[in-house]
Amino acid sequence: MTAPTNNNNNNSNCFSSHSSCHHHVGVFDDYLKHCHEGCSRYCDWDRLLFACQQNKLDLVQHLITEGGVDPSYSNPMKQSALHIAARYGHIECLEYLLQNIPSDRLTDVINSKNRLSGATPLHCCLQKALNEHGDDLLRSRLVACALRLVQVGADLTMVDAMGKTPLDYWKENFEPFSQNDQGSHIFLLGQELQSKVTV
Repeated sequence: MTAPTNNNNNNSNCFSSHSSCHHHVGVFDDYLKHCHEGCSRYCDWDRLLFACQQNKLDLVQHLITEGGVDPSYSNPMKQSALHIAARYGHIECLEYLLQNIPSDRLTDVINSKNRLSGATPLHCCLQKALNEHGDDLLRSRLVACALRLVQVGADLTMVDAMGKTPLDYWKENFEPFSQNDQGSHIFLLGQELQSKVTV
């Protein structure tokens, strides 16, 4: 399985990293008009979430630093930019969000559950990683996102709609492989989880 692409936009080449931020915003507005017909105003979180899904770090930076968009904002389904970046393995966007979410709100945002599956951002990347057996690079990026979230305080005991914690997903699907390739993200994540689990 390959990383998701924007199949609804006939001008997908406009999203290249060489385009200007202002051009990106114009393309996003056109896209959002297509997706939200009847809306007179297109919310900043739509742009931010879309930028995180497409891994457009320059746009994420532009929206937050110049547009005043709240990096911790979530949509009505409680799907935050952090959820999106984690789910798609976009470690660069995830790292930038973590650096810009106010420290007094960071723990709450990291451990927030969406209304889709009761998942936290950590659930999102570990669940997604389970289905990426054919894409080693994407799976590695998803595990890297999980590692970063654990490092900054993601709660390993949060339960999703399936009744599972992030630690459950780890034990069921990753722990047997965590002792192999000691330089890999999966090994480092295993070490980090082991250091945080109390007996």
